[in-house]
Amino acid sequence: MAIIIQSGPIEDAPVHSPLLYVVQSTNETEDNFKYFLRLFLDGEFLGEIKSDPDPSGGWGKFDISNICSSYLDFEWNFEDGSFGAGEGSKEFTVEFGEEYFQSGSFIRNENELQVSRTLFNASPFYREYSELTADHRFVINGTPTGKYPLTSRRTIETVDGTKQWVYYLMNNYADGILLEIRDDDTNDNAYFLLDGSAQNFESGKIIAYRCDREFIEANTLLSGLENWSVRITDQSGNPSSEFVSFERLSCNRWDNYSLYYLNRWGGMDSMSFNGRIQRTVGTDRTSFKRRSYTISSGGIVDYDSKRHTTKDYSVSYTNTFQLNTTWIKQESMDSLIDLQTSPIVWLEDPDGVILPVNILQDTFEFKERQNGVISAVVEVEYEQPTKRQRG
Repeated sequence: MAIIIQSGPIEDAPVHSPLLYVVQSTNETEDNFKYFLRLFLDGEFLGEIKSDPDPSGGWGKFDISNICSSYLDFEWNFEDGSFGAGEGSKEFTVEFGEEYFQSGSFIRNENELQVSRTLFNASPFYREYSELTADHRFVINGTPTGKYPLTSRRTIETVDGTKQWVYYLMNNYADGILLEIRDDDTNDNAYFLLDGSAQNFESGKIIAYRCDREFIEANTLLSGLENWSVRITDQSGNPSSEFVSFERLSCNRWDNYSLYYLNRWGGMDSMSFNGRIQRTVGTDRTSFKRRSYTISSGGIVDYDSKRHTTKDYSVSYTNTFQLNTTWIKQESMDSLIDLQTSPIVWLEDPDGVILPVNILQDTFEFKERQNGVISAVVEVEYEQPTKRQRG
């Protein structure tokens, strides 16, 4: 076989991280030589990429992450946190080939090499993604290729009214049937069975558990939670993950706003902003000029002070929010950075209205204090502007 793979993505790879294939051919010195990669999803041909051989080494390089990530959009349920079926991961197949001229004839060799990879909707660094040892009980397919749970924090500060979830990418879905909740102040515990409609009953798929105070107290015998932890177990109560802890913040004098976002591990996280909120409205006007006078049939010019010399025929406006945290723990800085780099963000206002938003600023300013707490400001705007059309 003419083509060999020098390096490529691991199995069950995160789709938003670089997915590099480096290939080599014994024919790379032929005239006008090019490598090509043909990409397939569920047997459907998506497209072809070509690569010239490297001048020094003769190898070809392909990165398929941008193409594959566009096929991993997902539906997300704000009540139970579940993904749409099958949208947590997909299997892509690549076929490698080569083309060149030899003795004046054009030669194209297709399907010289074929390989498939399962890609899931996350973007951790490779070091973080592969940090588990092969005998770790949370790994996928027995190899060090997973991190559990799919969140950037082990301790999460939350306020009433904010929905919270934990996500897991399970090697064996039967290991993640129950959610164990522990009241950290009393050591009481309870178990909650995940609704089948919210569970991906397939190995290697993302599952989600809602675990905020409001949901837990409505669905278990636990009440008055101030500090609690959750982890997943199998049907017999044997733990399948480490605990994630939640700390309830006291009420604040300002309204609470929450941002929900896709984190780098492929799960949904939230950040609460209960400092003073500033809201501004920006307008974008499209106008045309018109005459400010009329001429009668007798040729009399009548200047009318009530007529406008310009008229707005379309005005769009966007709502911008400047969200302020109160003093939060230093450990939350990683989550703020994760939020800033997320491609998908929603805003929930105090009335429970959820809106798609974009983060505006390119840099964050953190204010730090000596006792290990920080505060930050995040500015967002509605994703869809509202228009007022006029005739």
